[in-house]
Amino acid sequence: MKRLLHSTTTLLLAVLLMILLALILNQPTSALPTATTRYVAPGGHCGAAASCYANVQAAVDAADPGDEIKVAQGAYAGVSARAGVTQTVYISKTVTIRGGYTTANWTTPDPVAHPTILDATGKGRVLYLVGPATVTISGLQIRSP
Repeated sequence: MKRLLHSTTTLLLAVLLMILLALILNQPTSALPTATTRYVAPGGHCGAAASCYANVQAAVDAADPGDEIKVAQGAYAGVSARAGVTQTVYISKTVTIRGGYTTANWTTPDPVAHPTILDATGKGRVLYLVGPATVTISGLQIRSP
């Protein structure tokens, strides 16, 4: 009788553990946040693109980590001071910045035909990267005479 009771208890405990494990493993997982694409064009005129900014710094400031920033052809000059450093673009988060687009074509960049220039006009750094961020930059001309 004791053996039967022990076997029944063990079986019941095993079934309960399997049900508990199934409930834990069947929990819905939260989706990873989707990266947003932000656009930059001279004067903030990005055609039909939403999330449009007039300069790269404004797009970086608005970006969440992992976002992509597409920059239309043109010269983006000027500097600002942050954390005691003067630069055109201050980056402290993971972002991708790509140049060479036009406001009519945000799909295929061509940095040779559509140069995208970041210029500190000799007044500071062009890019200043801080923190444990992964920053990808492509299709941009960096100038600071």
